[in-house]
Amino acid sequence: MRGGVLGASLRGLLEISITENIVTALHVIINRIDPQTVDAPDSVVSYARRLAQRDVPLSAPTVSAMRRAWTWSSAKRSDGGLPDPVGTVITLVSLSSAYLDRVCDVCDQVGRAYEQERERRVDTRGMLRQHWVDQLLENPSVDLPQAEAALDYRLSGSHLAVEGWLNGPRRPPTPTAVFDRLTLLLHTVLHAQGRPLLVPRDEADARIWLAVRPGCPVDPDTVAAELADAALPVRLALGTVRPGLDGFRRSTRAAARAKAVALSAGAGAPRAVAFARVAPVALLADEPRELADFVSDTLRDLAVDDPRREVLRETLRVSSPPTAATPTPPTS
Repeated sequence: MRGGVLGASLRGLLEISITENIVTALHVIINRIDPQTVDAPDSVVSYARRLAQRDVPLSAPTVSAMRRAWTWSSAKRSDGGLPDPVGTVITLVSLSSAYLDRVCDVCDQVGRAYEQERERRVDTRGMLRQHWVDQLLENPSVDLPQAEAALDYRLSGSHLAVEGWLNGPRRPPTPTAVFDRLTLLLHTVLHAQGRPLLVPRDEADARIWLAVRPGCPVDPDTVAAELADAALPVRLALGTVRPGLDGFRRSTRAAARAKAVALSAGAGAPRAVAFARVAPVALLADEPRELADFVSDTLRDLAVDDPRREVLRETLRVSSPPTAATPTPPTS
């Protein structure tokens, strides 16, 4: 029902904008007004802004429909019963040519209005999301139902936090689109459930949260390969899969620490870094609780503090060769 009402509303606004286009064009032709002084009617700009507010793309067919309306109204100049001497024909041809040039400018003006409104909406929505994410991360008495409604993200399942940042000598013209593509890619590769949560931090950094299955494997090598195949100019730090609000917070901290390790490694760091692979380096200094969790997750029953398991841990340590997953601490 809501989609039908919304569709009818947009169609009505489109019809009004086309009508105003035609009236404006006929007014220009009949009164010999300089086409270069004509701007897009207010209803046309309003229509473009309404599309942006509803996240509806300003597609080429939409712009083409507007342009056809202006062109059709220009063609109606021959139906006005005007005399047809050579001078009149030359004047009308000249006016038509200038008018059609202005049509292109007006369509560009509509496109600019659309993009400006979309950027404003993205910025506003981003600030709102950032506010509620800050509440989830820092407020011990946060209103969970209200936060979930504002973010359109459920906190009851297991979560994976991801830090993403632009990488490369040149910044893409539309960083927002890059992070949108990144979010979709991660959602697909990790078989995430429900809607992801994307919160840009600035033009070059973004945080992403994905609702995933408990124990979902997070392979940074696979993610890095997918990034390369998609030609996305980003680097990633992957947190840990944890349940509930506490898991949301802990995965976020893990992703931030993995990012710090990746940045300290410089250009030689992998495209995607998982916290699980750099946890000893990331946690050794200041997070004994998280380090204890990492040891428990890795050793499982062997992490129990008793003499028998201490012998087993020592046997495992001296008999296990180093693996590629063992991180090398960054040099200072």
